[in-house]
Amino acid sequence: MIQVLGKTFDILDFLAANQGEMVTLSQIEEACGIQKTTLSNILKTLEESGYVTHPQKRKGYRLGYKFYMMAGSQFVFKKLEEISSDEMRLLYDIFKETIVLACEHGGKRLVLKVVECTEGITARISHSDDLYQSATGRVILANYPENKVRTIVSQIGLPSEHSWSDVRSQEDLYRELATIRKEGFSVTSDHLDIIGIAVPILCGRDPVASLGVCLPKFRCTTSKITLIHNVLDECALSISKKITETDFTK
Repeated sequence: MIQVLGKTFDILDFLAANQGEMVTLSQIEEACGIQKTTLSNILKTLEESGYVTHPQKRKGYRLGYKFYMMAGSQFVFKKLEEISSDEMRLLYDIFKETIVLACEHGGKRLVLKVVECTEGITARISHSDDLYQSATGRVILANYPENKVRTIVSQIGLPSEHSWSDVRSQEDLYRELATIRKEGFSVTSDHLDIIGIAVPILCGRDPVASLGVCLPKFRCTTSKITLIHNVLDECALSISKKITETDFTK
């Protein structure tokens, strides 16, 4: 086994054995017998990748979101619902529109939670698992690393004309995804004149979910899209911070 991989697994095993308790750098160093500089570099890489979290910098480390995602996704999805509840309610209180929390799982969009608009003419969201069809699905895909995007596209194929009419080739798809990634959000309009606006929820550099607002087209202006985007960004950042602070063992 490559030496650094062996050390990495030793660290993860030690953190797992502590069942969510915070452990210090010195404790890990003593338990794993890894020189402090090397240990710090490995932990930094694991933290950036989401496998380790360091939420209270002086108190230590524990396993992160990515580790538990590998172990049992449904449990993590439930945690994401709980973590996002306050921000989704805030978005609803501000805009009085339908709010959506979604993620990607197995190349499909999975809607985790919806706060439905109940006032006036409402935007009923599609619960389609087509990753290409919605703003929440597209913005996750756009923020994945290129190799992961290519893997998913090879599995599910290109979008149908109904799912994404502007995309007819791989070049079209990658160009559209690059635009979404650059702008930081996605906007879609379906055949029922429902507008979807969504931003990614990031854990480190990885999109773990997306947060969106759906509203009828007649209530949507360019200035409103900008306002929704800005508030979505703030709420997504708040959720991202909670992800790194949450103990996924409970």
